[in-house]
Amino acid sequence: MAAPERHRTMSYLSELSFPYDPQYWGAVFPLGMYAVSTQQMSQVLGLSFLDWLAPLFLGIAAVAWTAAFIGLLRNLSRYLRTEGTPP
Repeated sequence: MAAPERHRTMSYLSELSFPYDPQYWGAVFPLGMYAVSTQQMSQVLGLSFLDWLAPLFLGIAAVAWTAAFIGLLRNLSRYLRTEGTPP
């Protein structure tokens, strides 16, 4: 990707705004549990065809966790700048 295209893409992505909602954490937990349970089931039952699935979902869960955590920090930062200290 050329530098101007990369700058344009990053500029577009920085303009996207997804409002933070604490319920996003409700999506993170099942993804992580699915990854761990799939890995355990694959090992215990010897289902080697599932070996690729657990790392994939672990990666997805890590991205979801990171996004939810960044959203939490941004929301907290905005709150502290506008309202003062949290209750």
